Amino acid sequence: MTKRDSIDEDLVEEIMLRLKETGNSSTVLIDTYTTMVAKTNFFLLKGLLDFEKSKGFFVALDRPYQNMDYLLKNHGIDREKIWYIDTVPRLPREKKGSEKNVDFVDKTFEIENLMEVFESGKDRDGFGTLDDVDFILIDNLSSMLSYNSLDKVEQLVGTFREMINIHDHLLGCIVMDTEAQKELYDVVKKHVNKVIDVRDLKEEF
Repeated sequence: MTKRDSIDEDLVEEIMLRLKETGNSSTVLIDTYTTMVAKTNFFLLKGLLDFEKSKGFFVALDRPYQNMDYLLKNHGIDREKIWYIDTVPRLPREKKGSEKNVDFVDKTFEIENLMEVFESGKDRDGFGTLDDVDFILIDNLSSMLSYNSLDKVEQLVGTFREMINIHDHLLGCIVMDTEAQKELYDVVKKHVNKVIDVRDLKEEF
C-alpha cells in the first residue's frame, strides 16, 4: 500500500467516525470541493460498504452510475450491496443496457417527485426496500440547479429528510460544495443534522 492509499484509508475511517456520531435516522451534508465530489462519493461508499458492511442506495445526479461502479469494482468493494438510482439525462439514441443493481429514473426535470422512487416499496429483484437498507447517498446536489429552481431543490431535501426521519435505522448523506453554492447551502443546512467538511478532514491527514 502506498502512502497516498494509506492517507485515503485514514480519511475514510475518519469520515465514518463522524457519521457514527450523528446516530441513526440522521441526514448529513458532506461538504467537499467540486473537483472532489466523485472521490468523496467513493470515500463514503468505500466506508459504508467495505468498512461498515452496510447496504444502501446511491442516487446519481451528476454523472452516470458507471463512474462509481467502476471505482468500486477496481477496489474490490462488494457491489452487490449497492443499488443505483441513475437520473442522469441521456440522449435519445442512448440505450439502457441490462446492467445489474440499477434503476434508470428520468426525474432530473421533475426533482420534486424523485423521492417517490423509494416510497413505492419496490423490492428491486430481492435487494430490498427502505426497510432493508442502511443508507441513501445523494450525489452532487448542486447539479440539480441546472434543471430546477432553488425552491424545488429545497423541497427535495426537505422530503428526503422526512423520509430518513421516519425510518429509525437509516442514514441520509448529501454531497455538495457549499462554497460554490452559498445560496443552496443556506437552505440545505436547515434540513440536516450535521455538516462534515471533508476539506478540514483532508488537511488533518
